[in-house]
Amino acid sequence: MRKAKRRTAALLGAVTIAGTAGLTALAPAAYAGTVTVDAACKVPIVGDKNGPQEIKVDFDVTEGPAGATVTASVDMGPPPITSPIAVNGAKSKSVIHLTMSGAATGQIDLASPETTLDIPANVPIDPDPFTTTFTIPATAADGAITFVPTSMDSTTTVPGFGDQVAPCTYTPQSGGDGAVASFTVKPLTPGEVTLSVTPHEVAKGGTVQLGGAGWPEGTPTVELCAAADCAADRFASQDAAVGADGKLTGSAVLADTVEPGAYTVKVTAGTGAEAKTKEAALTVAEEATPEPKVTVTPSSGKAGDKTTVAGTGFPADQDVEIAGVKADGSRTSDAAVTAKADAQGAFSADYPVGDQDTAAIRATSGDVSAQAAYTVKTDDTPPPSDPNGVEVTVPYSCTTVVEGFDIDVPVMTPTLGVTVLLPSSAAKGDTVDVQVAFKDQVISDIPSVAGDLQNGLHGMVTPTMNVVVSDGVNDPGIVPTTVAAFDVDMSPGGKMRGGPLTGTFEVPGGGTFSFTPGELVLVIDAAAGPITVTATSTCKPTGDVPVSATLTATGEPGGPPGQQNGGASGGSNGGSNGGTDGGGKANGGTDGGASGGDLAKTGSSASTLDAFALVAGTAVLAAVGVMLLLPRRRRARAGS
Repeated sequence: MRKAKRRTAALLGAVTIAGTAGLTALAPAAYAGTVTVDAACKVPIVGDKNGPQEIKVDFDVTEGPAGATVTASVDMGPPPITSPIAVNGAKSKSVIHLTMSGAATGQIDLASPETTLDIPANVPIDPDPFTTTFTIPATAADGAITFVPTSMDSTTTVPGFGDQVAPCTYTPQSGGDGAVASFTVKPLTPGEVTLSVTPHEVAKGGTVQLGGAGWPEGTPTVELCAAADCAADRFASQDAAVGADGKLTGSAVLADTVEPGAYTVKVTAGTGAEAKTKEAALTVAEEATPEPKVTVTPSSGKAGDKTTVAGTGFPADQDVEIAGVKADGSRTSDAAVTAKADAQGAFSADYPVGDQDTAAIRATSGDVSAQAAYTVKTDDTPPPSDPNGVEVTVPYSCTTVVEGFDIDVPVMTPTLGVTVLLPSSAAKGDTVDVQVAFKDQVISDIPSVAGDLQNGLHGMVTPTMNVVVSDGVNDPGIVPTTVAAFDVDMSPGGKMRGGPLTGTFEVPGGGTFSFTPGELVLVIDAAAGPITVTATSTCKPTGDVPVSATLTATGEPGGPPGQQNGGASGGSNGGSNGGTDGGGKANGGTDGGASGGDLAKTGSSASTLDAFALVAGTAVLAAVGVMLLLPRRRRARAGS
């Protein structure tokens, strides 16, 4: 058996089960039903998740007239899913759908309030129990109504992804009918009337449906009451009517001037001794405030470049200040730019980025603010003098590991065009710069892993290539080349741009050295709201790789090229060291003369590192998708 779940006052909200012990003794015994169903859940990105789910529904009354209001306490139990990562500050809500049969047919929807909570990793995720009210259909016949849970929709708001819905469908387990609750409709007593108002919560300007039975025939008066203050003009319009059968039908539209709060709908029909009056609760909800969002396109550039800043969810028709911010949150030295939001709260403006310490672009209007990351590209390494190097084709096999996740990412086999550039001559003891360039600085295309879910996803990318250097005599050495981490917009159809990668080579002695592209490693740190993930894709050459560049050094022969220091550019001439056996024909060294400014023209037109981009999208978006079955209460069930 499941442990009884604790109901907290916060989750009970405004609608609670009436009663002290004395009142409970006077009320009809409540129906309490528990059923275990087979749940089939479709979680975006993650896929299908199937398994048993235990559902419990309590009604505060089990019998009454058609149109009666019932308070339901719902405990849906954990669906067949857990989160592989911890998530903080998740905001979500659920709706369970019950199908009626017997004296009434159709469906009722029981909605939970929105909750915010922290979710640990790999722990059963349990929906918070909640209470809500619903109305027995006014058209119900006398007799029993059976309620069967048939499905559930859970909506989670994840920063950058908006509202995402994860539906579960329920099937009764073998040998059961799936019923979880029942209600018996009884005839009205003489002079009794019922009133239903649906939904029970609506925003100003919204419409409520009216229903009921036992009313005097004619046109009733419909008023909205705040305490004892009732007024018909709080409704912009209404068309309520009572037929000869005493059934109340129609709707009422709230006026735009009605303030949020707790009200009652009061209906009066008939005259004199036959007049009947009844009230039903109605909550006028606060209007939802759109979340401010900002995007910058492109999300990186050199000092002095412009980026287009676009925002939504800002105050309508108000000025928006756009300014750069540093990593510590302080303002940069760049002048702010002012834009104006339109009637929908959207704006777009160009913003020049000059301060090299810029880490983000922030937009502010009053007390509303949002920002997006921006990276200023720098190249402190002077271009190599007399560079030489030719493009070579490198077949790679890439394997990917996502830290902390058991995610099976397929091995990818991209073929890249890579150019190594360095001086053609040096002397023993010199330190020279080495550069690795890709055509147009495109390291990868961004594949569409999850469609619109990828829009706005960003990651910080760090590429490293080990250039192999050989003197044809000693064992080869390695020259690590890299570039500072840069921001990449992972939206489908974009490009991952970066480079050139740089390193240094210390010339060990006289002789001729060949430089060949070797292992390529790409690391991405991505975040989507509270979710962070690090993925590493390691690409190894699968065949012989031709030499891309050569260097001839003067002086006495020295030792082997060895393992060079990687990453930092240095030296007056530029370079770095590497080493393998050269892996093929030495066809570099004679086609030199390419300048640093020509780097963008080298590389293969078909160079794509889909493995790298794929893992970035898959890992983060899968983690996001797993969270779409919130809100949850964290509890390990007995025996789990």
